[in-house]
Amino acid sequence: EKVMGFCSEAEYQRFLVACPIFEQQLVDDGILLHKYWLGCDQAMQEQRFAERIEDPVKRWKISPMDLAARERYDAYTHARDAMLAATHTPHAPWRLVDMNDQKQGRLDLVRDLLDQLPDHQVEWPPVKLDRLPAEPSVETYPTDIPQVVKHRWD
Repeated sequence: EKVMGFCSEAEYQRFLVACPIFEQQLVDDGILLHKYWLGCDQAMQEQRFAERIEDPVKRWKISPMDLAARERYDAYTHARDAMLAATHTPHAPWRLVDMNDQKQGRLDLVRDLLDQLPDHQVEWPPVKLDRLPAEPSVETYPTDIPQVVKHRWD
């Protein structure tokens, strides 16, 4: 992680060289490697940060690191562009997903991933389900375990 200083420039440059080589090895070994970059505009990111700060249910999603990184948006953009350029290869291309609308972005990613997977018909052998020797039982638990999780969505 270059922008926040978690690696040296030399380590960062080694990563940019080593990553495509490693990805080539994975692909050569038969791994289906799919790389997705999930991105959103800075305005949307700001809106999400504000929602996380205001909503106690979402507050756990924001950290001091997020707040520090917020001030380095341009540096992160340049680092992202350099990383994408160095690691976007014919054997392991990046797929860019617009996540300004998270629900649509998730659907787009899943549809794209499914479209990338090779068609493979699975032959399922016929299965005969024999009757149980007795009526199916109802699940019960030992009485010395009092912590049964209750239904809470009534």
